[in-house]
Amino acid sequence: MSTEQNLELVRRYFDEVWNKGNLDTFDELAPDLVSKGYKEFARAQRAALGNFHATVLDLFADKDRVALHWQVNAIHQSDYWGIAATGKVVMFQGISMLRISNGEIVDDFGYWDELTILKQIGATSIPQQASR
Repeated sequence: MSTEQNLELVRRYFDEVWNKGNLDTFDELAPDLVSKGYKEFARAQRAALGNFHATVLDLFADKDRVALHWQVNAIHQSDYWGIAATGKVVMFQGISMLRISNGEIVDDFGYWDELTILKQIGATSIPQQASR
C-alpha cells in the first residue's frame, strides 16, 4: 500500500473505533489486534469514558508505519482503574504508532497521560493496575 493509503486506513480505523464506537472495524481492518485483546480494551475504555471524542492533532507516515498525536475529550461514566464514575469531564493526549501489512493494521502501540486522567477524576492515589 502507498503511504497515502496507509494514512487513510489509520484515519478510518481511528474514527470508526474511537469516535463512532464501531468495534467491528477491528475485525475488518485489524484482525491481528483482536487476538491481542485490543477490541476488549477499546470496549472497556469507551464504557468507562463516555461521550468519547478523539481528535487527531498530527498524523504522518513512512512506508508501513503511521504515527499520530491525538487528544481525547470524554466523561468518566463508569469504573476506571477501580475509581467509580464521577461524571467529570476528562481531557488527555497520547501518541500512537501503527504498523500496516497487506492492508491491515498489525500493530498499534500507544502512550497516553494516564496520570492526567486519574487527577481529573479525583484519584487521591495511583491505583495498582495503573502503575504497571
